[in-house]
Amino acid sequence: MENKKTQKTIPEKFEEIKVYFPNENLSKMLVSKVKINEKRDLRDRLNSILKIIREKTKDGIYYTEDKKIEFMSEYLEIENVYLDDGALYIDFNMDFRRDFITKEHELYFTYSIVNSFVGIEKIKKIKFLIFGKEINELKFYKLNDFLYKYEKI
Repeated sequence: MENKKTQKTIPEKFEEIKVYFPNENLSKMLVSKVKINEKRDLRDRLNSILKIIREKTKDGIYYTEDKKIEFMSEYLEIENVYLDDGALYIDFNMDFRRDFITKEHELYFTYSIVNSFVGIEKIKKIKFLIFGKEINELKFYKLNDFLYKYEKI
């Protein structure tokens, strides 16, 4: 009699988080609950969230009354992450330093990322880097300190 071994697959674990993204007029922040694979490393999980934000804003945002632009570059990617006692350091590629059209665009872009990432367990505050160097300012705003979840937009 033949003895067949059956191989059990390990069930995937998912973490439910809130992903933040703006409406197309940049007048309010929208929220959607999503599930991301809990077993992936932190960098992959954060890149998954960026992908979800891009998908939610794929139709663009209004630059003028009749002209839309891309909200987030399709090439934006997190190169590396470092988590230290609730402080998340996110090292982006150069596509983070893109041209923001308005103050609102920059604000919603920044807090779509911050508010979404702070939803992951153990992350309390965020510092942005590009190729290992801290970003102290964007086009319109200074980033001298850590960023925390902000819900007033």
